[in-house]
Amino acid sequence: MGHLRAAQAPQCLGECDGELDRVVVRERWVEEKEVHQFSYVEAIIKKTMRMHPVAPLLVPHLSSEHTTFDGYVVPIGTPVLVNVWTIDRDPSI
Repeated sequence: MGHLRAAQAPQCLGECDGELDRVVVRERWVEEKEVHQFSYVEAIIKKTMRMHPVAPLLVPHLSSEHTTFDGYVVPIGTPVLVNVWTIDRDPSI
């Protein structure tokens, strides 16, 4: 998914490329001790993981008490799921 996002935003790809050029030369592999220097690349990776989570629903939990949420009655012991995919796309949350 990261490649698709990069193709849709070439300026981001250019910034990643520039960061790679600043930190290492193209003739060698990136070493582990240099990884912390890639702040822009790290931000892109985190954004991609947030927008395209591996598990869009968190592990189900059982409600520990009887409650009402947004007008819905949630009895004790009801399986509750959190939809991370939706949360990450809803600006009102």
